Amino acid sequence: VTLRKQDEDWMDVRGKAWYRPYYATIEKIINNINAKISFHAGGELKIFGIEGCTKFSKSTKYEWFALLQDLDAAANNGSLSLRPTSARIKLKELDELVGEWVSR
Repeated sequence: VTLRKQDEDWMDVRGKAWYRPYYATIEKIINNINAKISFHAGGELKIFGIEGCTKFSKSTKYEWFALLQDLDAAANNGSLSLRPTSARIKLKELDELVGEWVSR
């Protein structure tokens, strides 16, 4: 078995000054939505990540996967009250996909 070597341009986004408040905001929003009584009447939460240019933006390349890993860990340790579903999409598809999701 050959394991893929870590990308030479790998970036630890969790170590960036912006990541901790970014993550904390998302976790707080998810917990607040889940706390609403109306949400529990068959609600499902889905987060969308915009697929960026991975050639020129190292942060974009790694932040989505770090976020999902951290949300999974928070759901497992109980600090996140709901594990959302997720999708990474192209910006030009956002209006259509969100419209479809909301109309369900």
